[in-house]
Amino acid sequence: MRERNHTGNETATGEMNLTELINQLLLAHGWKAALSLILSFVMSNVIPIAPFLALSSSLVVCDFVTGLTAAYVKNVGITSRRMGRTVNKVIFYSMAIIMVNAVERVFFSSADYLVYLTSAYIAVIELYSNLENIGRITGTDILSAVRGAVDSRLGALRQKAEKNDDDNDRGNDQDQPAG
Repeated sequence: MRERNHTGNETATGEMNLTELINQLLLAHGWKAALSLILSFVMSNVIPIAPFLALSSSLVVCDFVTGLTAAYVKNVGITSRRMGRTVNKVIFYSMAIIMVNAVERVFFSSADYLVYLTSAYIAVIELYSNLENIGRITGTDILSAVRGAVDSRLGALRQKAEKNDDDNDRGNDQDQPAG
């Protein structure tokens, strides 16, 4: 059986949407109950991605500190515009992770693949910037050392993958009848 609610929309008996629920809570129990429901909804969507948000924000803050220190060491002027970029990065990187999470939950239900990729991309960008700044501060080329280690590891993984492909190809050749 369907009936009209106070907004004129048809609903099944006993069902209400989120807006109606918040309005009813507000009327019956006050703003604290309605706010509790809203915060519960927001937190249930943010808590699963909190580590990604914390990491990206931490890396941005570290970049801010290392950037200021590098500018001081190199005697480069520090402007409010450059400092303001830090706030923008925290806000917009967080927004990117939250939006990707929302899209992923709606369209891909249980996958976290896009959240991981987005967060990893942000982390690599900020880590790179931090390592550059640390190199400027200390006079060491830590970025090249890290790049060399990553290249070495990737090369070893490529060789292993190629060996596995070759082994699989030889195994398939043996399975084929001569002909």
